[in-house]
Amino acid sequence: MTEYKFLTTWVFDAPCDRVWDIIVDYNNFPNWWPAVAEIRRLSDGDATGKGSIWTMIWKTPLSYTLSFTSTITTVEPPHRLELYAVGEVDGTGRWELSETETGTQVCYYWTVKTTKLWMNLLALLFKPVLEWNHNAIMKQGGQGLANQLGAKLVHAEERVL
Repeated sequence: MTEYKFLTTWVFDAPCDRVWDIIVDYNNFPNWWPAVAEIRRLSDGDATGKGSIWTMIWKTPLSYTLSFTSTITTVEPPHRLELYAVGEVDGTGRWELSETETGTQVCYYWTVKTTKLWMNLLALLFKPVLEWNHNAIMKQGGQGLANQLGAKLVHAEERVL
């Protein structure tokens, strides 16, 4: 398996609570994030969403789809949401929101290993292309979230760690 570590940072001129409400509303992702092809809730979890299980299918700029199931492991409104993913990628994701002078900073940490044989073979030569693909998806998400908020995306940065 090939491991990837990413950090995406977005800053919106919107209040933290509004940003949080959209990020935790997984059912609504396809309405604002173009890369989300399909999402289905398998389990509700508790009242905060902890323990909820979701299957997601992502369509990528490189014209392949990626499917995995996420279990929400931590919910600390409105600042932290963590998940564990299994499927065509295995690993962890963590949303961290904080208030800034201009609005809300969102950091998303994504640490995964690919499980598809073709992706692992391709990574031997083209790992930077697969990293670019992830970053392109996150750029779409940042702009889509800004549009959903009716807010300005003040800053966006995608980094490979």
